[in-house]
Amino acid sequence: MAQTYFATIEPGLEAALLAEVRSLGGKRASALKGGVEFDATNTAFYSGAMHARCANRLWLRVDEFRARDAPELYNKTARIDWLRLLPPNARVEVRATVRESRLIHTGRIADSVQKALAQAIGEPAVRGQPFTVLARVVDDRCQLSLDASGELLYRRGWKEDVGGAPLRESVAACLLRVAGWEPGTPLYDPMCGSGTFVIEAAQQTAGIAAGASRDHAFHRWANFRPDLWAEVAREAASTAPSVLHFGSDLDEVAVERARHNAERAQVADRCDFRVLHVTDVVPPIERRGLVITNPPWNRRIADPEHNAIADFLAATRGRFDGWTIACVAPRTYAVPQGLSKAAAFEVGGIGVRLLLGSSAPPDSRE
Repeated sequence: MAQTYFATIEPGLEAALLAEVRSLGGKRASALKGGVEFDATNTAFYSGAMHARCANRLWLRVDEFRARDAPELYNKTARIDWLRLLPPNARVEVRATVRESRLIHTGRIADSVQKALAQAIGEPAVRGQPFTVLARVVDDRCQLSLDASGELLYRRGWKEDVGGAPLRESVAACLLRVAGWEPGTPLYDPMCGSGTFVIEAAQQTAGIAAGASRDHAFHRWANFRPDLWAEVAREAASTAPSVLHFGSDLDEVAVERARHNAERAQVADRCDFRVLHVTDVVPPIERRGLVITNPPWNRRIADPEHNAIADFLAATRGRFDGWTIACVAPRTYAVPQGLSKAAAFEVGGIGVRLLLGSSAPPDSRE
């Protein structure tokens, strides 16, 4: 039987997540602000949790009902068959949000749901990893969701060394989709920093499932099927051919950091990192692909003599004939001729967008 889930992502990247959810078997999928809602059977959901690369978190939609006061919220929450999902005496943390409703205090909403859960599954044990329930009340309607992920999904487990402004792995996966990159296609990041784009591409090309070694929260649900999860894990195993992806950076420390991250990600043999200034880059391979970067736009951007984005565009246009080029830039940055705005989102609270186009020099365009 299919159930309804919600996958989250940074606002502005919903279209990429929607495409991924559909490709992984999600049904009736629709993009909402900050994520994608979809239906899935256990098999489809397990497969999605195994292979999802764009999502930050997965939620199970447990129930939705009208609740105009605390007693009504308590009674309708307590009547749900929580033992179908949670083990007896489970520890549960309740988070609450509210908007345009008679119930106006998030603390009272969370307390009512917490007490109803204790009534349904018993008083929580002192120890044990907690589950998370989200109570979202809008216009007197309460939607209860159960966290299926646990740790945030963008934390792949390999990024121990990071630079000053790293992209989340999930954002990198979304931007690769937006740019039209496909696994096995060459990729080069000439300002690679900690190597996020390169390593994400290498893992996808290698067929390494993002959730293969993850301890998901739904693994501790009462209705979890370890046999089905093991079957999905076996099917996820891949022996994809080795294809190199490339990264370079002027900072020797950054390059060494990227190499260490690639080792932890089990793709060191599929990544080629070198110390090189962006103005000296050339295509690392004859086959054409994607050259993409997240330059240090948060500093020196106002100095035309040391503009990282301008340096990137000057180095790639003309030299990377036939390659697709993509660059993360602040929304205030004027879009250069020949490039277009492909996605708009936020990094660290700063509005940015992905600029996308061809590497052909602007004077060659009609």
